[in-house]
Formats: sequence, C-alpha cells, structure tokens
Amino acid sequence: MGLFISPTVLFFIMLPILEEIYDILNLKKGSTFASMLMIGLVISCSLSSGMTPIAHVFPVIALGVFESIANITISYADYMAFAIPSGLLIFLFMLFVFRFILKPDTKQFKQLDKADFKEIQTEPVTTREKMILSIFVIVILLWVLPGIISPILPNVAAIIDSFGTAVPPLAGVVVLAMLRLEGKPLLVINEAITKGVSWPSLIMAASTLAIGSALTNEDIGLINYVSNVMKPIAQGLSPLLIVGLFIAWATFESNIGSHMVTSQVVTSVAVPIALSSNMVEAASLAAVIGLVASIGSATPPSMPYVAIAGSSGWTNTIQMLKYGMLVAVGTLVIALFIAYPLANLFINV
Repeated sequence: MGLFISPTVLFFIMLPILEEIYDILNLKKGSTFASMLMIGLVISCSLSSGMTPIAHVFPVIALGVFESIANITISYADYMAFAIPSGLLIFLFMLFVFRFILKPDTKQFKQLDKADFKEIQTEPVTTREKMILSIFVIVILLWVLPGIISPILPNVAAIIDSFGTAVPPLAGVVVLAMLRLEGKPLLVINEAITKGVSWPSLIMAASTLAIGSALTNEDIGLINYVSNVMKPIAQGLSPLLIVGLFIAWATFESNIGSHMVTSQVVTSVAVPIALSSNMVEAASLAAVIGLVASIGSATPPSMPYVAIAGSSGWTNTIQMLKYGMLVAVGTLVIALFIAYPLANLFINV
C-alpha cells in the first residue's frame, strides 16, 4: 500500500489495524513483540515512501533537483526499477534486526483459532469501490507508463509525460466528481477537502519545503558554502567514497531531521560535485539519495508519526532510536553496494 500512498496517511490507516492485532494476540504494552510491530510499522511506512516517487515528495524532490541542475529527467519507471528491489532488501534487513537483535518474546502468545475472528466479517466489493479503484489505477499508469513504453511508443510516451505529475491526479479528482452512481458522485469535493485531506501533514510539508527552499536559496548562499567546503574533500576521494559520503550524509540526516530538507539539501550539494568529478553517475547518486532520505525513522523530527509511535506506549523513543539507527546502518550498506549499482544499470539519461 505504501508504494502509492503518503507514509503519514498510511500510518494512520494501519494504526487501528495494528491495535486490533494487539487485542487479538492479547499483547500488552511493554512487550518486545508489541514494540517490534510498532517500530516495524513506522519503518515500513517510511521505507515504502522511498521505493516509488508516486505520492511521495522525498524522491520527487531529489529527482527535481537533479533535473534543475542537469536539465535531464529521470523517469519514474527507471527510479522504481532499482528502488523497489533495494527497498525489499532493506525490509529483509529490518526483519533480520528484529529476529536476531531485538529477539521478541513470543511465549505469552495464545493459540489462535477461528473463534478469535468470528466477529470479523468481510463484505463484497461494491460497484462504487470498483469504479474508484479503476480511476486510481489509471492515474498510477499515467505516472509510470512513459518510462515503460518510451522505447516502443516514444511519441505516446512524450504526450503522457508532458502532463507532468500534477495533471493525472487532478484529472482523476475531476472524473470522480463528475461520475455519479445512484444519484451520488463518486467523490464529493467538499467532503474530500474537509475530511479527506490531512491538512496538518500538508501544512507541515509546505512549511518544511519553505525551510528547504530558504536553505537552498542562492541569495542566502548556504548551498554554495557547503559545496565549496565539500568539493575539496570530495576531490581527494575515490568514486566509491564520494558516493558513500553523500549516501551516509542523507541516511543519517533523514533519521534526525526532516526528510524533505535532507533530500533537497544533500542532492543540491551532491549533484554538482558528481557532475564535475566525471567519475560518479550523478543521476544514480541523486536517485539513491531520494531513496535513503525517505527512510529515516529513528527520531521524532524525521516524521510526525515517529513521535506518535514513540509516545503510544507500545514502544518508546529510546527503542525507536536504537533500532531505527540499526536499520540505518543496513540502509547505508545496501544503498552503497546494491542500490547505487542497480541505479547505474537501470537509469538511462
């Protein structure tokens, strides 16, 4: 689900489901397994937001910074070709950390049987839900098709690509509002705006983007200053160390600070240095920064739901920090030795 949904929205969708799981399994606060499930939910929400640029601002920022500097576009399909398998490897590493380091206590579990689920009833999918899902799928296809069909149908791909990232969802909203079933539109705009939009998340995103814009403003000169400081350091390093330097920076900053600021600042510094070095694939580096900048979940400043999870009682900020940073170490290694080579293979610019 997280491949196509905002991580904050996904967390609040999954949270009541997780609490129901706690109840069914008779888990209590303080249980290591309960803590693992909450930490796993937080990390998985963040991880999924880096695996595709669809509905996820962090990789989009990195790709946009690269495009503004190099005047070259990285397609969504090329990005997902390396980011999805890399993200799955990071997910497996997270499970490894839980199994062999956290070592959750499962002795308190009761044996489940059909009686535990007797009150859970499933209902058939309605025609309205099928129509909404179909439009959602079409919007996703408009995002990813250009990169897939461009070798076969370049003209069609160019037309779809010209829509940009904003037109498909806007068109989807218009279609949902126009189509009616049983006298009621598929989407009531007023209800969607007042009840369906997470305004606190949107305001937070806008505020963080404003801060990021200030930090990267040429008149302020912060990016030029950091670039001037980093360039002599990077010039004396091997290509692998240059890539490792920026991936490590993005990985650990995303765990202690805003994902959006991380993606924007680190990419803005890394891309010019990579382009000038002639030894590092700047497009691949920018894409990998977009991936790792999305994953940090160790401290509350990284994402709002990290703070909510840490204060939920099912886990705490110390555990989030400990296991979030362990996953960050694995993320760094996988990004450097697997994600970056895969990006070089799949990203054609």
